[in-house]
Amino acid sequence: MTGQWAERSFRREGEAAGTVADMQKDQRWHQRRHAVYWRGALYVHCEKDFVMRIPLSKDTYRIIHPPHGIEIYECSELLLGRSEKGVYCALIGDEGQLRVWILDESCSRMEWVLKHDSGCGLAAAQPSLNYFSQQGNGPWILQNANRREGDNIVEAPIDQEPEWDSDDEDVLNNQDSRVENHQYKRFDILGFHPYKEIVFLHISLSRGLAYHLNTSKLESLGNICPIHYYNRATHRFIQSCFPYTPCTMGGFPGSCSS
Repeated sequence: MTGQWAERSFRREGEAAGTVADMQKDQRWHQRRHAVYWRGALYVHCEKDFVMRIPLSKDTYRIIHPPHGIEIYECSELLLGRSEKGVYCALIGDEGQLRVWILDESCSRMEWVLKHDSGCGLAAAQPSLNYFSQQGNGPWILQNANRREGDNIVEAPIDQEPEWDSDDEDVLNNQDSRVENHQYKRFDILGFHPYKEIVFLHISLSRGLAYHLNTSKLESLGNICPIHYYNRATHRFIQSCFPYTPCTMGGFPGSCSS
């Protein structure tokens, strides 16, 4: 490792993504394309939901086609991520159903295999509670960010430990009397848990949720909006998000010892 940027060229292995017509520009108004690293390869989310796999040990790349059948979800956005068993992608359908695929790399033609389909489970489990209350593990905070209240600047809290425990499930039961179907509320995906099969979601920028793929349990994470957020933000949306995974840089070659 030299600690400097270097230019590399890559050649394609396997079939092309398609024709020029297939690669026409995406028409979706909001595009969040991520890249993930898994077992020595970089997976890059490209236009029209193709994924480019780049093994770092070789000067080649391979194109992976989108999951079969997702073209029917014209208004849904596919999100690429990494979790317990490899590379995943997911989307929320028009009726509020969550679909998750995992990448099968066991054959020469890599393909997406459907891992989970919630059916109408998400739409039926929207909790009829105050979306701006502090119920659950919340509120979320703006980490290392100051805020202004009038003429005073309030410094961000220091050294606050995260409160959420993925094994301590505050589950929203589909049969609970608190549960109703609010058609005006909209689910969206925040990301994947880095080492457990959990998908993080939010409802209309207000409440954070954790969906456990193995049990289909929906867990409330509390009010997703930081304190005083609604007093500061006129146009509210989530432009980008990713799960934060702390690591120790000292274990990497060429890193500083201090």
